[in-house]
Amino acid sequence: MNSNIFEKEHFKTLIQFKDYLKFENILYENRISFYSEEISNTNIANFRRYYFLQENYQKIEFILNENDIIPVNENYGVSDLQQSKKFFKIYIIILMILFMIFFGIYFIFKIFN
Repeated sequence: MNSNIFEKEHFKTLIQFKDYLKFENILYENRISFYSEEISNTNIANFRRYYFLQENYQKIEFILNENDIIPVNENYGVSDLQQSKKFFKIYIIILMILFMIFFGIYFIFKIFN
């Protein structure tokens, strides 16, 4: 861990605890300096916060993509975008089913009256 990161331009991200050992080993293998800390906030307690030099941004992105590690970027508050898309699709499907059920009930009442 390198606390000198804060003296230069840096960025931070959150990595889940299930991935952090693998992630740190890869960082050590690639000799990428970082600083990490555990988080006591209960909303994100299953994550570990990492700080990196801005110049290593592309390397970090490559490592994360190659190893299927999904980070959370605290700077923008963006969580797993793919998960949000899944919920949105489910929401649309449920709304369409409800619309079809209500339309069917309306159509049945219209026929019998």
